[in-house]
Amino acid sequence: MSHTFRTHVIPLVKRAVRETDRVYSVLSEDRGKLELFATGSRKILSKLAGDMEHTGVLDVFVVRGRSFDRLAGAAPLETFGAVRDSYERQYAVLSMTSFLDRAVRPGERDGALFRLLQEYLAAVADASAQALADGRLVLAMQWKVFARLGFRPDLERCVRCRVSVPGAQAAFTIRHGGVVCVDCKIRGVALDATPLTADARTVLGLLLDAPLADAHRLFLGPSLRVATHALTSAWSLTHLELPAVTA
Repeated sequence: MSHTFRTHVIPLVKRAVRETDRVYSVLSEDRGKLELFATGSRKILSKLAGDMEHTGVLDVFVVRGRSFDRLAGAAPLETFGAVRDSYERQYAVLSMTSFLDRAVRPGERDGALFRLLQEYLAAVADASAQALADGRLVLAMQWKVFARLGFRPDLERCVRCRVSVPGAQAAFTIRHGGVVCVDCKIRGVALDATPLTADARTVLGLLLDAPLADAHRLFLGPSLRVATHALTSAWSLTHLELPAVTA
């Protein structure tokens, strides 16, 4: 087995280790989440630290170790300068990468999740101030991440009896993972089920399936925006045991 490898990564978070070192948590294109030890990267003149500060996709060279892998080199492949130049965009990226660091287990290979994060960075760089302010892009990304991690809600069939649920009759159960029919709600088989409006159901479907670049086209009135954020927070706490990202 080779003692070195190269891969493409997107940095998630960094952690200080001792006086001059760091551990970088990164999402890789072909190896899942990695924890990479970077010797001396906290030094002021460290070139490696500068390269790892880029918001975007990096080509990294890694040396395998017994206890941990060492980051030996990094070069930017795709950067998103608009993110660096805006505090709002920086927050949208940093809060999401921190969420992913906690939600994704090391070594679980998922190239689609890497590409989704890459798409998110591009969408944040191009997003309007309003789309960032009301959280539409963050909401869309979170629901897509839920789906990639195996927690996609069922919006079509009752999660208890599997019959098709018409839009006007839908209730939603966070605990059981989707809509429930009228009969199951009456029988009390999903005690936490609450009414789900047709608009909210449509919005959830769009957040899950529409391209991230189209998130700015979603119209969320004040009440629907509040309800969608609350549902997102409850879903994340229930299924991932993590607080949702706030806009």
